[in-house]
Order: sequence, then C-alpha cells, then structure tokens
Amino acid sequence: MKIKTFVVALLLLGYTLSSKAQDNYQSSEYDVIYQIQVALINGNSVNWTKLKNLTDLGQLTTNTVELDPADTPGKTPVYLGYYLGKSTAQKVLAEVKKRGYTKAKMVSDGAYQLGHSTGKHIRYGLQLGAFKSLRLVKVGQYPKKNDEDRIYLQYKGGAYKVFYNLYTKGDTPPGLAEAKNELVPWLKKKGYQVFVQKFR
Repeated sequence: MKIKTFVVALLLLGYTLSSKAQDNYQSSEYDVIYQIQVALINGNSVNWTKLKNLTDLGQLTTNTVELDPADTPGKTPVYLGYYLGKSTAQKVLAEVKKRGYTKAKMVSDGAYQLGHSTGKHIRYGLQLGAFKSLRLVKVGQYPKKNDEDRIYLQYKGGAYKVFYNLYTKGDTPPGLAEAKNELVPWLKKKGYQVFVQKFR
C-alpha cells in the first residue's frame, strides 16, 4: 500500500511541475498562425495561374487554418499563407491589396495550433533565409519534400524570416530530431544554408 501511495505522489508531483512549467509560458504574438483570404471563387475549380502573381508572398491553398471558417455555399475560398504573428500578416495583406486584391482579409487559427491549448511547445523551425524587404522573400522558390510541408513567414526584428515547417524539440511529433536527420540534409543538397532557429 505504501508503494502505491509513493508512486501516486510521484505522478502528482510530476504533473504539478509540468503544470507550473506550462503556467510560466509567456504568450507571444507568434503563437497565432495567419493566412490571407485572397479570393472567393464561384464553384470548386480554381484557376491557379490567375493567382500566380501572389506566389512570391506565400503558399496558395483552399485549406484554411480557421477553426470555424465562414460557410460559403457554391464558392471556394482561396488562401495565401502561412504567417507567424499578426504584424507579419498585416504587412503581407498591405502588399496583396496593392496588387489589386482589395477584398483580401486576414484569417487565423485563433492560437490553436501553436497556442496554449495544443501546441505551445512548437517553437522551432528550419530557417531558410532572412530578408530586409518583402520583395526579396520569394516564397514560391522554395522546394517542398512533401505536399504537407509548409513554408512560414515571420516578420521579426526588422527582417522577414522564412521557415520550412515548425517543430517541437526532440522526437515528439512534429519532431525536430527527425527534421535534422532527414530534411536538413535534403535542403542542403538543394543549396540552402538551412539551420534550426527558435521563432518564439
């Protein structure tokens, strides 16, 4: 009986320490992933070539990070992304509107993917570059090993930083250790000076 009590006490202590560590986390602007809804297409067939002038700013997709996207019967929303933090998305949105997409708007994941509820340990990315000007970012130039991979953009410290995927430290999915073993060598073979960088 004493052994069971001791084990339960250890488990509770571990939970308490874990909870305290989580409580000490300082929220960040970069907890939230944003996209920009650039178009609302009639039907479900998107002519991607018409949107080609946006590919330097982000990845085009019909999938949204929104938890509760607006219902648009008979129409397909097209999104541009992915942006870490509101200030990043605002800068890209201004450029998108300059290019004629005057009805474009920001949407977000509400801090679900990276925020307190599910993913606050996701703090690392494979940084591919940092640029002083949005014109130099050219998101469309970066290769993707898998269709699920994402290129993220973050404006921080006066520079636009480009990240290939986001990770937790170690082996916990999405694990940084696996990325170091597989993606880093692959990206280096492609000619990129990639390195692991904490983004928040």
